[in-house]
Amino acid sequence: RTSLMDNFNELWDSLGGSNIPIGHVYAILKIDTLGSFASEYSKLKERIKDNQSLFYRTDWHDLKDPAGTRKWTREVYDARAKKFPWNENEIISILPVLHGTDEEIAWKIADTGFAALATNDDGYY
Repeated sequence: RTSLMDNFNELWDSLGGSNIPIGHVYAILKIDTLGSFASEYSKLKERIKDNQSLFYRTDWHDLKDPAGTRKWTREVYDARAKKFPWNENEIISILPVLHGTDEEIAWKIADTGFAALATNDDGYY
């Protein structure tokens, strides 16, 4: 039988966190946040199914990108997504990610969710 901590350590290592010491791990279930995520995920899958030419475009490959970063980013994303069994046979992959912060902010995020607070740039894309 695998413990919750064993599952966490395996995930943490697979995301490149093995050299970062962890003092505590908390599992938090927020039904409303989970419901919102599941609803958005379901809507996006339906949109792709109903209109792939709009919601699952592939012509972004052809956009001006001399360094090839768009294609490379997608290849890395796809390779990482394949590591997680829940993505098998899914058109939309779900990737776990690491987000470092202090404990006080972590509890605020757990309570209210993430927020877009970028002040330095508009994001990668």
